[in-house]
Amino acid sequence: MDEEAGNSNLLDFHKRCIQEYNFLLESFNVLFYGYGCKKKLLSEMFPDAKIFNMLFYSPKSIADDLALEGYYSKANASIMKIDEHLYEKGQSLLLILLNFTLNESEFKNLKAMKIIGTIENINFRFEFADLVGYNFILRDLTTFENYNEETMDMEIETSNVASVLSILSNLSEKSRFVFLELVKIGNCPTSQLFDAVKKTLMLNKISTVTDLLSEFVDHNVIKFSKGIIEINVNAEDRKKILKTAEATKFSQKGSS
Repeated sequence: MDEEAGNSNLLDFHKRCIQEYNFLLESFNVLFYGYGCKKKLLSEMFPDAKIFNMLFYSPKSIADDLALEGYYSKANASIMKIDEHLYEKGQSLLLILLNFTLNESEFKNLKAMKIIGTIENINFRFEFADLVGYNFILRDLTTFENYNEETMDMEIETSNVASVLSILSNLSEKSRFVFLELVKIGNCPTSQLFDAVKKTLMLNKISTVTDLLSEFVDHNVIKFSKGIIEINVNAEDRKKILKTAEATKFSQKGSS
C-alpha cells in the first residue's frame, strides 16, 4: 500500500467514527490530538459546526462573531451569555476550536454549546483535572495531512518596506485597505480593526478581516495572538509604507 492510499484509509476510518463522536458529544466535549491538519476533516465530519482558530481568536472575538451571525442580539456578547441564551431557547451549537488551550475559562460549564478542540503543539502539557474542568474526552485524530494556518505560531522575522509593498501590489484592494488601516493603528485587537473598516468595506463578520490579512500572516509580516493583531514593522517603516501607499493610491478602497 502506498502512502497516499494509506492516508486515504486513515481519513476514511475517522469518518466512520462520526457516530461515536456524536454519541460522546451528547455528554462530553471532545479534544483531538495527533499529527496532521485536522481542520478540513473536522469540517467534513461536522458541517454544521462553527470553526475558530484560537491562534486568531479570543473568547470575546468568538462571541462577537457569533453575535454578528445572529446567535445573540444584545450588547456586550460573551460566550457565557450566548450559551445561556441558546439554552433558554432549547437550542444547541457546536464549536470547533483549533489550537485549544486549557486556560480559557469561558468555555467551562457550558450548557448549550459543545466543544471540539484540537491540540497541535507537541509540547502541550495538561493534567487530568484540566480535562475534567472542560468535560473533555481525548481522542486521536491523526491525519498526516499538511498543516496550514493551524500552526501559524512561527517566529516572526523583520519585514522591510520593499517586501511589504511587494505584497501589497499583488493583493485585492480590500486586503490593501485593511492592512493599511492596521499600519495606521498599530498592534490592536481584531475587533478594533474590524470596527475601523467594517463600514467602508461593508463587512459583517470579524473573520473576514483575518481572511483579508492572510497573505501578511503567510509572509510573517503580522501575527494573530489571542485576538490581538501584532504587526512586525517598526514605526519608521510604517510611515514609509503609508507614504508610498498614498502616492501609489494603494490606500483607496476598491470593490475587488
